[in-house]
Amino acid sequence: MKVLDTAGKPAIVSILENGDKKFLVIVNMDYKHSMQLTLLGDDNLKRILKDGSIVPARVYDTTLDVGAGDIAVYMF
Repeated sequence: MKVLDTAGKPAIVSILENGDKKFLVIVNMDYKHSMQLTLLGDDNLKRILKDGSIVPARVYDTTLDVGAGDIAVYMF
C-alpha cells in the first residue's frame, strides 16, 4: 500500500492470507459515525464488494466512506 489513511478515526486493520491471496481488511471502530478511508495501492489492488464480486480498486475513488461499524475489504 502506498497510502492508508482513516482521517484520524480509529480503525482495525488486518492482513489475512488464504493460499497465495492476501486480503486487507479495514474495520471502522466507531459504531456511531462513518469514517473517510483513503487507500492508494498499485494496479494489483482489488476491492471486494459486499456481494462478493471482485473489481479493480482503481474503478473507485481513492477516498470512500466506511459506514459506522462497517468494513472495507481489498485483495492484493
